[in-house]
Amino acid sequence: MRRFGVLLVAVALTATGCGSIVASRPANADLTGKWRGVWVGYGVADIPRNEAATADLVQHGRYGSGRLVLDGTNAAEGVPLPLRHAGLAGSRVEFEVDDDEVVMRHELGGHLFTFDFKVDGDRMLGRLRNGDTPVRVVLERVKPRTAAAPPPVVAAAPLPPPARV
Repeated sequence: MRRFGVLLVAVALTATGCGSIVASRPANADLTGKWRGVWVGYGVADIPRNEAATADLVQHGRYGSGRLVLDGTNAAEGVPLPLRHAGLAGSRVEFEVDDDEVVMRHELGGHLFTFDFKVDGDRMLGRLRNGDTPVRVVLERVKPRTAAAPPPVVAAAPLPPPARV
C-alpha cells in the first residue's frame, strides 16, 4: 500500500510540473536584430588590433542563429581560423540565451570557436573561449531609423470672392 501511495504522489507531482528536474525558462534578452561594434585582440607580432565587428541575429525563445563578422582578421593570429577565413562574409553562428548570458558558437560546433557574451540592455560584451590570445567583442544594437515626419501642411487662405463690375 505504501508503494502505491509513493507512486500516486510521484504521478501527481509530475502531472502538475512540480516533479520536473529541468525547468524551462524564457530568455530575458532578445538579440534579434543588427549589432555593430568592435573586436579587440592581437595581430601578427603581438600588434594590438581594434577593428569593426557586426552581427545579424534572429532569436526564437532561448535559441537563435545568425552571422558574426569580424573585419580585418587576416593578420590576427589570435582569431580562430573559421572567423579569419570567413572574411567579410562572416561566420554563421548559433547561440543560446540564459538570462543575460549568451553562448555563441560556430554553426558546425563549438570546437571551431565559442564566444561568451554578457548582455546589458542594447550592449553585448564578449570574449573568445579557449583562445591562444585574448579576443574581446563589444557590440551595440543598431536602432532602426525612423522616418522624419513630413513638414506640416499649411492650409492656404481662402480666395476672396470675385469683384463685381
